[in-house]
Amino acid sequence: MTWSLAYTQAADTTNGERVHNFMLYFFDTYLSGKSECTVGPGRDSYERTLTITHDDIKGGTSSTHLWYNWTNTSSVTCSQYENEKYAVTPGDNGSISTGNGMGSIDTPEAGDWRIWESDEKTDAFLVTKGKVGIYFWPGVGSGGKWNLYRDQAWPAGQENPNTCVGLAIWGSNGLPYCNAPDNVSSSSSSASQLYPSVSNVSSSMGNLGADYLFTGVGFNYSLDNYGTTNGQTRSFPCIPGGANDQGVFLPGAGSAYPAYVYLRYAQLVLSTGDSKYYYFMNSSTVNAVFALDFGTTEPDFT
Repeated sequence: MTWSLAYTQAADTTNGERVHNFMLYFFDTYLSGKSECTVGPGRDSYERTLTITHDDIKGGTSSTHLWYNWTNTSSVTCSQYENEKYAVTPGDNGSISTGNGMGSIDTPEAGDWRIWESDEKTDAFLVTKGKVGIYFWPGVGSGGKWNLYRDQAWPAGQENPNTCVGLAIWGSNGLPYCNAPDNVSSSSSSASQLYPSVSNVSSSMGNLGADYLFTGVGFNYSLDNYGTTNGQTRSFPCIPGGANDQGVFLPGAGSAYPAYVYLRYAQLVLSTGDSKYYYFMNSSTVNAVFALDFGTTEPDFT
């Protein structure tokens, strides 16, 4: 199973970096058409709220609440925030001016906008402009259940103390999340990250014998000391794995460097081992990296 093209939109003819026309389609048509997504208005034409709801491993459902702002028709960026307060119903735009920052995009001028989808997880998607990754969502999958911390009371007008997970975004190196389990007081002004559950293979464990893609990888809550040379994640998951068309590329020699989801440095790589094209979410080909399987036909990222 592989990733394939779902939608293409030409870049703005006046300024190829502008985001307005694509954001209108992305939120009002694409995401609005997904059963797990609820898109609502912001304070003006350049803002949207987004609620993503899935079954939860603890029973029932749980949701993450976000909002987005791209300012005006000439904007070349869009910011992602936690929609941390509500007026009547969680996810409404009653207090949209507040919320933890969860990354932003800074689009390249060259390249068309494209949305790619997984053949296995129908809720998974990748947004690119040229080869540069803009947004990525690994998906929970049909019948899948995620694990959000949701037991804290959240009255109207108060900050959300429960887990909020954002889309992987151009400016982050994982899937940003805030509040529980790291900051149950809900006072955090910055986001932590979810990282691949298979994060690195230390070279001290010996040579793996060959490079390979370890599939079925989900996303776990990160350790506080997860850094440039420390790739461990906590053992408890947030988003389940299971898909064979996404996973972590593990270098044969091993590497202490963690498997980031670094969309701004993404590249298309042709594997000589299986003659497949992989979308590596980092600039490295010698360290562990999260990757998507695009099959044996080269995809068009122009």
